Amino acid sequence: MSPRFANACALLIAVDQNKEASAALPAVAADARALRDVLVHPARCGYAPDKLRLLTGAESSRQGLFDGLDWLADELAAIPDGDSTAILYFSGHGHVEGGEHYLIPYDLNLRRMRSSAIRAADFADAVAQLTPRRLLVVLDCCHAAGMAVKQAAPAPFVSAAIPPALFLPEAKSLTAGRLASGAGRAVLSSCQPGEYSYLRADGRMSIFTYHLIEALTGHAQPSGGAPEVLVSDLASYLRRSVRQSARAQHGTEQNPVPQLTGNFPVALVLGGDGLGKGQAAPDPLAPLPPAVSWRATVSGSGAIAQAGGIALGEGATQVGGDCTIVSGTQIVHNYYRATAGSAPSKEDIARQVAGYLRWLQERTQSIELRGIERAGGAAVVVLPIETAYVPLRARSLPRFGDAPQRIGKPGKAGRQRTVELEDGAAAGEPSGSEADIALNEVLGLGHRLAIIGGPGCGKTTVLLHMAWALASSLLAGRPEPARSRLDLTMAADELPLPIFVPLASFARYRRHLPAAAEAREKTLAHFISWHLISREAPFDLPADFFVRLLKEGRNVLLLLDGLDEVANEGERAEVRKSVENLVAGRDAMRVVVTCRTIAYRSGSAALGADFREIRVQALEHAQHIAPMVRQAYACIHPQDPVRRLERADDLLTGIQRLEADRRRRLGENAAALVDSPLMVRLLLIVHLNNRALPEQRADLFDKAINALLQVDYGRDESDNRELSADWALYRDMAQQLAFRMHQQGADQGREIEEPALRAILRAEPEFRPRLDDFVRHARQRGSVLEERDGAYRFLHLALQEFLVARYLSEVIGRDSREAMLSFLAERIEDLWWREPILLLAGYQATHAARSARELLRALAASGSIGDAQFSAAELAATAAIEWRDSGEALRAECARRIVSLLSNAEALAKSQPVVRARAGDRLAQLGDPRFDAQRFYLPADGMLGFVRIAADPAFMIGTRRQDAARVAKIIGRKVDDDEINDTPTQTPEFYIARYPVTVAQFRAFIEATGLAIGNGDALADVDSRPVRRVSWHEAQAWCDWLHEMLKTMPEVEGSPIAKLVRENGWQVALPSELEWEKAARGNLSGAVFPWGNDVDPNLANYADSQIHDSSVVGCFTGNAFGLFDMVGNVREWTRSLYLDYPYDPADPKRENLNADDGAERVVRGGAWFFHRAGARCTSRHRLRLGDRFVNLGFRVVLRSSPVP
Repeated sequence: MSPRFANACALLIAVDQNKEASAALPAVAADARALRDVLVHPARCGYAPDKLRLLTGAESSRQGLFDGLDWLADELAAIPDGDSTAILYFSGHGHVEGGEHYLIPYDLNLRRMRSSAIRAADFADAVAQLTPRRLLVVLDCCHAAGMAVKQAAPAPFVSAAIPPALFLPEAKSLTAGRLASGAGRAVLSSCQPGEYSYLRADGRMSIFTYHLIEALTGHAQPSGGAPEVLVSDLASYLRRSVRQSARAQHGTEQNPVPQLTGNFPVALVLGGDGLGKGQAAPDPLAPLPPAVSWRATVSGSGAIAQAGGIALGEGATQVGGDCTIVSGTQIVHNYYRATAGSAPSKEDIARQVAGYLRWLQERTQSIELRGIERAGGAAVVVLPIETAYVPLRARSLPRFGDAPQRIGKPGKAGRQRTVELEDGAAAGEPSGSEADIALNEVLGLGHRLAIIGGPGCGKTTVLLHMAWALASSLLAGRPEPARSRLDLTMAADELPLPIFVPLASFARYRRHLPAAAEAREKTLAHFISWHLISREAPFDLPADFFVRLLKEGRNVLLLLDGLDEVANEGERAEVRKSVENLVAGRDAMRVVVTCRTIAYRSGSAALGADFREIRVQALEHAQHIAPMVRQAYACIHPQDPVRRLERADDLLTGIQRLEADRRRRLGENAAALVDSPLMVRLLLIVHLNNRALPEQRADLFDKAINALLQVDYGRDESDNRELSADWALYRDMAQQLAFRMHQQGADQGREIEEPALRAILRAEPEFRPRLDDFVRHARQRGSVLEERDGAYRFLHLALQEFLVARYLSEVIGRDSREAMLSFLAERIEDLWWREPILLLAGYQATHAARSARELLRALAASGSIGDAQFSAAELAATAAIEWRDSGEALRAECARRIVSLLSNAEALAKSQPVVRARAGDRLAQLGDPRFDAQRFYLPADGMLGFVRIAADPAFMIGTRRQDAARVAKIIGRKVDDDEINDTPTQTPEFYIARYPVTVAQFRAFIEATGLAIGNGDALADVDSRPVRRVSWHEAQAWCDWLHEMLKTMPEVEGSPIAKLVRENGWQVALPSELEWEKAARGNLSGAVFPWGNDVDPNLANYADSQIHDSSVVGCFTGNAFGLFDMVGNVREWTRSLYLDYPYDPADPKRENLNADDGAERVVRGGAWFFHRAGARCTSRHRLRLGDRFVNLGFRVVLRSSPVP
């Protein structure tokens, strides 16, 4: 290594994970690791590995980041003459708030942004304390995980990069004298403020870091020859290359910002050799060469290779060409110690170990996507595990008897635990009980691990990834990829030998042993040797090789997959006992077992107390699903970056649409459909087979189930033969079972015991010959069912629901549509049957469109009482909406049916508010015929939705004092003093809107005027719900706009309302408090509610109605004036200032529209979450003009004279 960089240090920070899931950026870790590998490689930049530190995951916390700076400061301070070089690299989110710039650490708390994020100024101060002669700060802030641009990040994190000027205040600049000596400071920022930092089109690295590595490896010096790279080389190359790549790959701007106070070298070029004449500079994405050309001296038992020689550790054996097993010394030594030397030569053993590792690497290096339709018998789609693997999140559960603590990286528990406990407590989480960790880092948690999780959650892939990473490192004789992939910091010669074993195969092996078999033949160690050596594997290890290594227990990682997949509880207990027997007394042996959660928690599967449970967590879209999809498509279309981005975006958009539809149908708290890698894989298969996700959910589930039943997860041929079956027959058996289970209801219909399962299927003669195969298939992988401790359930409730729908269509509906409708009539109101009914319509739509339309027309018109009528109409409408090709005629018919029910007093009286609200939302989605799209969605009647309210010379606003006790008894609480009034106030004639202003009406105003509203969520609801989250000034602006439209719009010219405006000077306004209450009472003097004095949650949308949200206007009976939603639903602005009664409209202060913005206006009517005391005619509240609440809307009046 050049003496120039013997004292070079580097701190690389990549905030890839985050406690706030929305802030995670998994892709940045790959950037930092790639940069690390180039910096420490002797044939590249030549930094010493022990002088570089990489912070990712939990280590990139606020405390961890400053600890890293302390480490860097300590390393630099230890350099005697101060002639040092340092690189500080940060990749993560940058944020701006209130003019202050922040770096986002791992332990961000969105509720405490300013205290949990890192002020860039504080970071700059810490950097300014560093003492290297040459300092390079690199900021890649920031690209969003798995996405092309940072713009895809959540809203709080789409701000500009940290301005480099923060690191270069004039007071901290270096003197000219020092600049002349090759010293200085430089900052390279990935983009200008206001720009975004992009990923490469292939998604493998950021554009900026890719070109940074290029510049560090000779690309910045096209003439070649220079042994070192200067910061000026980096700056000029990055400015040119990043801009070009951003334009070419994304059609947009990204302009790095370099700031230099000197020009100095920062690294060697190609190990100090420089780029030779005519030599091509290396590709940053290409594998690095073996680290065997390190120029160094060696002492003790070390080894060195120069100029293409081969470096071996003491006693290491060269095996075949360029394959050197550094850890072979340990593995071979352990085996020889167990055999006392009575074995083949060490060279032969090492050679066969290499053969085993190559065989294991080949078997674990890819993930196969089966179930894909392929022409001409082409191979299945193969995804390389190196690029397709996405680390999931897991939660480490404390072992019995452990003191509560959070799990940190080995050797760093003390300081890290303090930080974690503080953060956990701050976040409201029980201190120390559990800890989240990346699933690829679990090997650091101990030698006995049990990874548990639901079906298809990725447990097996975790083991395969471990086996591949270790086999690859052992073959290369290098810590990589085990170091970066598994977070194993041990030296290459200490890495364990991975042994992957499917426990279901072990159980099957034991089942077929003769009764007289020796006890040793029944052991797990004996099976492993038989499984790996005696079955024609391409290596020739001694028959006792694994037995002796396992007996020794050192340098072995035993990967035991699928304890739950052992066929029955008795065998499962025997296999568990075999595992415990093998590990007993061998504390050095590393063992990882996978099992499904329910099976593991049963007595037959749970391992001993020395096994720590690692529970796989649910998927996050940005952190897991998007990277899975993008990396899969990067493997499928490696030569076509545009296509792979296009296909990945299409699938991810489809997944988000599916999830949004599911939440809309089932509620915001509904479990996600895509909750495991299994579901991601199924959707990927369907997407590949069909070029897109089907628009119909039923079609999606149909294709997914077919793929599942045809897929074969078995990795050994005998397993494949045992699982082979007629998948179409299995589908019929599965749908029969699903239907019978669903008939048991929501409490008992999700799971079934094996005897009951067999009884159901045995009842059908055609199923009997394959019943045992079906059950065996369910116990193994590849079925739509999963077995849990002797009970069975479908992998996902959605699959069960689809199979029920298929049964309804193919079996019950085989003879007539009337048979299906008759069966559904008794279940139309049961939410347990809602999804099967919708999927039934979808299934029929994909197979017989005409029949599907007839079914939906009949369904919409069915039902004998209110709830059943609304439920049937809503289900038919939902199905028509989901079915893109249902046709305008069918949709219009469904909409008219719902409108007719909302106009039917008997149907309203005999139906529940929740059912009507659901139907109202569907009406809005279909296109609400009550409103006229050609007239800004005003009501489609001659009066444009306005209702005349006659003058009342004796109207008395508020509650009379003598009525206060009576009213208090009705509403269940004291009447507020501010609504007591005994003075009559004359009300003039006016017109008031039948409904509150709707989302569609407000959107028309926004589109026509271009007004920038304060809360975009004001337009988030369906069109016929009342608009909400609007300020008083925004409501006033709508009034002014509508007034102008009534004066000038030709479409309303014949309306009496327009005539009042144009000829008589009437004006649109917010109602006064007096006008609002007069209209709300509906001619019922002294009434508590618009309908009278009886409490009735069926007559207004307030808390007791159980809707828990706003509802489409008109879902409740109107008052005597024909006005709807006067109380409940949303509160409504008035033009009145909040003053005491009596109400004097002649008082200029009472309705002064120009009052100071600090004044408070009255809001009326209560809202959907109000107690009945707040949702009545006389209840009044006050708000400031800028308030925009989720329950706050407005309606308007037309009054005879201009509002003062």
